[in-house]
Amino acid sequence: MDLISAQLGRLGISGCYISLSDDPSRFAGGARLVLAHDDSGRIGLPAEGLPFPAPELVPRAFLRGSRTRSLLALALYFGQETLGFAVFEIERKEDALLCEVLRWQLSGALKGGAAIRAERAAAAEKAVLLKELQHRVKNSMGIISSIVGIEASEASLPETRRALASLESRIAAIGDLYEELFDSSGISSVDLSAYLRRVVESLVASIGGEGGRIALDLSLESRELDLKRAVSLGLIVNELVTDSLKHAFPGGRAGRIGLRLSLEEEALVLEIRDDGVGFPVGFDPGSSKGFGLRMVGLLAEQIGMKLEFLPGGPGARTRLSLDARGLGPCQAPR
Repeated sequence: MDLISAQLGRLGISGCYISLSDDPSRFAGGARLVLAHDDSGRIGLPAEGLPFPAPELVPRAFLRGSRTRSLLALALYFGQETLGFAVFEIERKEDALLCEVLRWQLSGALKGGAAIRAERAAAAEKAVLLKELQHRVKNSMGIISSIVGIEASEASLPETRRALASLESRIAAIGDLYEELFDSSGISSVDLSAYLRRVVESLVASIGGEGGRIALDLSLESRELDLKRAVSLGLIVNELVTDSLKHAFPGGRAGRIGLRLSLEEEALVLEIRDDGVGFPVGFDPGSSKGFGLRMVGLLAEQIGMKLEFLPGGPGARTRLSLDARGLGPCQAPR
């Protein structure tokens, strides 16, 4: 409407009043005046438009005074759909053709605006539904994790307790993803740094020992990643950090676990390290029979990440790299 008002004077049209029908199927119903323009320029109206009886065509208050010009009323419609009407003040018969052209332009613009508003409303509704789904999944994950934790505490065999405890931490890692999604404005992607921070801090809090025995050294660049690869990375980190917490610091000794996420040239690099006892002598991840390391290898392969267990010490160091072309910095507000 600002654009239309700015151009009317240049086109030689003295006055223009554009109204939208409240009920396009009933002309006798109500309408809202959305543009009023006269010789002095655009006339201020409420943001939602000025309501008035549609048969009046223009609210009476806008047509007071002597009429030295002709009024031309034209319906605004798109296909079979009635949108509203426009009333033009013209001085010459030749202006009627110009108003007819404007009628078609206005009708198309109003229909396009309505379509955009409808699309935005549908997108907003979808976003709300997705947020609700994320919230429910998050709660469900918490319930499942609690049930598994109860079963682990009541299991009689040590190996059963260990297996259930590992399962509980894996469920919690997925739950952390939905927690991060719910807390952010994300729907299809997540801030990887914030998510991995949640995973690691939850692990240290639950199995890291008393009195801050295990310190964290986190250096995480903010990057967005799609949900499929994010949850796989979360499970990988969960597994490797859990191994460090359980095996790198025997006898209750103190130590540090580091996590670094950075962009190096065209690769997104994630490095997990500790200053513990390191990999055992003869360590060969390819021949490992443990489910955890096999799962790490399979997950890395599925999302196209290169997985390396780096030799030398002190401690253990694992590096994962992913082609980062197309990935951008995190845009979600924190």
